Amino acid sequence: MTDRAVSDAIGFVLVFSLIIASVGVVYTAGFSALADSRDEERVTNAVRAFDVLADNFEDIYRTDAPSRATEIKLSDASLAFGEEAELTVNVTNVPGESYSVDVEPIVYRASNTDTTVVYENGATFRTDRGAGVMKRSPHLLVRDAGGSRVVIVPVVQTRSKSTTGVGGSSTVLVRSERIESEMLSSVPADADDNANVSQYDVTITLETDPARAEAWMRYLDDQDGTTCSMPASDTVECTVVADELYVSVTRIDVSFA
Repeated sequence: MTDRAVSDAIGFVLVFSLIIASVGVVYTAGFSALADSRDEERVTNAVRAFDVLADNFEDIYRTDAPSRATEIKLSDASLAFGEEAELTVNVTNVPGESYSVDVEPIVYRASNTDTTVVYENGATFRTDRGAGVMKRSPHLLVRDAGGSRVVIVPVVQTRSKSTTGVGGSSTVLVRSERIESEMLSSVPADADDNANVSQYDVTITLETDPARAEAWMRYLDDQDGTTCSMPASDTVECTVVADELYVSVTRIDVSFA
């Protein structure tokens, strides 16, 4: 009888331990899965918010809207300006035909992760573990128009307006104000001042964060007639022969409130 009681006690302990261990495993794994799902939903919402932000910037640089405001909900995240990116357009066969503009990207960074959502020069990106995907394409493009190759480079020069980054779990109002728009180049290759030039040899160089450089590379390399390379991890260089070249810059001051 004593041996049976001991066996029952040992059995109870083993079964109870198994139940506790199972509950612990399910709780730990389930909690982790819920946390991952929550974090993913937050980033997805940020991507949607940046799509609205890009629409508002587009109103400014394409329809000459004087200003726009965009609400972005932060959930254990930060919103700040990233390191400047530089876009250079150089016409190698026309002396003096070279333009360079610095752009301050807007960066949403999720807490406790290396995930970011970024607006840079008309495009939006999501980056994870150092790799980026372009979520929204810019209006920088190369196209054929009636047998002529046209290169269009609209630069959206976002700049910080005496503001620092914000963080936490509040709703941030992103205010953007158009300062000026300027056409830097708008000449066909057969214009009077370039009578000896039948086509432009155009080089487009973009220096940006390495996490976004490859995404820019893929986008630009898909444009008609372009040949692109990455001489450095943070640099994309593309060449194209163009009959017409249009380069514009819209300067937009941005602040967070």
